[in-house]
Amino acid sequence: MPKLTAAHDGSSEFTDVIVGLLRDPVAEVRACTAEAVAHSTDRTAAVADALLALLDEYDLGTRLNAAYDLLLRDDPRTGEAIERVGPLSLPGFEHGHRLHAFWTWKWDREERSDAE
Repeated sequence: MPKLTAAHDGSSEFTDVIVGLLRDPVAEVRACTAEAVAHSTDRTAAVADALLALLDEYDLGTRLNAAYDLLLRDDPRTGEAIERVGPLSLPGFEHGHRLHAFWTWKWDREERSDAE
């Protein structure tokens, strides 16, 4: 699987390739793309929508990556995405960067709402 770290050139072809990989019929391709897309400069709505669809995947890693990617994009559906991942107390993932980011994101919003 090639890395998706190349700079987005603004072309719809680049976005189409990423969306196509996120919708690939092979689960492993979707999973690898969801992981790689976090480092992509493509921040289009089409990619965010394709990531949201991955939250229905059976594979926990794919769901974690999809929600994390939406968080990195500051997508307004991040809260929904985190909830759709499932419980955030996952054995084996306690020290993972994605869960840490989810907890931080939730904490920041709770603190902000308490201050208002």
